Amino acid sequence: MAKHLRTNDSFDEFCATLLEEAKRFLEKADETSDRAGATAFCHATLNLGICAFEAHVNSVAEEFLPRAELNILEKSILAEADIDLELGSFKLSSRPRHYRTLDRYEFLWHRFSKRKLNRNVAWWSRLKEAFRLRDALTHPRTPATVDCEVTRRSVQAIIDALDALFVAIYRRRCPGAKRGLRSVLSF
Repeated sequence: MAKHLRTNDSFDEFCATLLEEAKRFLEKADETSDRAGATAFCHATLNLGICAFEAHVNSVAEEFLPRAELNILEKSILAEADIDLELGSFKLSSRPRHYRTLDRYEFLWHRFSKRKLNRNVAWWSRLKEAFRLRDALTHPRTPATVDCEVTRRSVQAIIDALDALFVAIYRRRCPGAKRGLRSVLSF
């Protein structure tokens, strides 16, 4: 079992705030009678929700990066840094190396929980759908169809995935997961 050793509490707070903002925009989408407004709130929710998911994955990765037992490829995945060959040895480069967020999530799960992720859990397919929807908004080719119900399932999948990762690695729940879709924000 891994211990939660993070010392960068301000980044952890930022991660939690992003998720709370996403949940609040979802609440606002539900509260408005203006259809265009609800769609805009859903777009904001999806983008912030995925942003919060990525921030949490980065936070967990940063925590494990200093471990001496990690090999160079594992460090590359955690740091999202390229690998160079210098004087016969592999070294992390200052050049970024992008890995897909869901691949990094699975790596964290497998490497630090010592178990494989069960991709048959309900939240996994909903999480992949959330990423597909966010990508359709971020890199549009045709108009994305997003409504409150789809957005609600997406945010719940994000919360469920983060909570499952925390339980698998740290043996405790992700902060804020018990509240589900209820935000602590009131803007």
